[in-house]
Amino acid sequence: MADDPPSPEEYDTKSAVSYIPASSQDNDATYFYESAVPECIDKSKQCILGIDEAGRGPVLGPMVYAVSYCTKEFAETLKDYGFADSKVLNESTRATLMEQMCSEGHSLHQNLGWAINALSARDISALMLDPNPTNLNEQARYATISLIQRVAAKVNVSHVYIDTVGPPQKYEQFLQNLFPHIKIIVAKKADSTYPIVSAASVCAKVTRDGCLELRRQKIANDLDWGCGYSGDARTVAWLAKSIDPMFGWDPIVRYSWGTIKDIYQRKVNCVTISWKEEIKKPNKRAYGQQKQQPKVFDSVKSNVYHYGVHATSNDF
Repeated sequence: MADDPPSPEEYDTKSAVSYIPASSQDNDATYFYESAVPECIDKSKQCILGIDEAGRGPVLGPMVYAVSYCTKEFAETLKDYGFADSKVLNESTRATLMEQMCSEGHSLHQNLGWAINALSARDISALMLDPNPTNLNEQARYATISLIQRVAAKVNVSHVYIDTVGPPQKYEQFLQNLFPHIKIIVAKKADSTYPIVSAASVCAKVTRDGCLELRRQKIANDLDWGCGYSGDARTVAWLAKSIDPMFGWDPIVRYSWGTIKDIYQRKVNCVTISWKEEIKKPNKRAYGQQKQQPKVFDSVKSNVYHYGVHATSNDF
């Protein structure tokens, strides 16, 4: 799982954002982004699917869930391309792999499909701070389910491999009940064990880095906000000096994080707002118990980009 804070060296150069179309990215809103289904994949061929995420823990930027898929036969060759957990690959290697996946004529582009679900910092916080909150694990489940549903509607998925969110067995059974016709495998360190998950890990990491770099350039080219994790002194320093006493920060910041609450409490010039309306909290639910799906995952209009072909999707 791409969740540990990256080493500072990884952020000495700009993220590889040149081939991620800026017009298809909205750093303030959750969006969906996918490749076209490779021509060699049709409903007669069984495919395996891998899912991983990047940006679960940072205080800055989106949490990106990604899926990659290919035929069982091609999956056996993925290791030869150098796929591994994105944390052990440097930025240049990740960028090269992603570029190959998006370059017509390359065997990865011809055989490996992918999609991402980028949950924006704004939407993550809005759902977590709602009177009827949706925690990060629930948001992760919605993102995962959405990706499986979209791909399974287009290709014949036989197996899904997922890096764990919480206890593997419980999460695996939860997903297996939703997709009884697909074999679900949830495992710790799946991104290191299964190359198809490693490919998804690369997609997620490159997409998240691109989102952060795009927003950083919009704010100021000389901006240094570190790697985006609360444990990075540069990130905390930027948060402390860039706060607006009334409006807080840019939407790239996750307002629901403890780091943000601490900074608000330390800043004596921040404006305090008291909400008088009484809020009734719902009863707690058991793991996986259904509740109304957040609107952000229900009817978001997404700008889907198939590297050269724009389309609008209403079914995300």
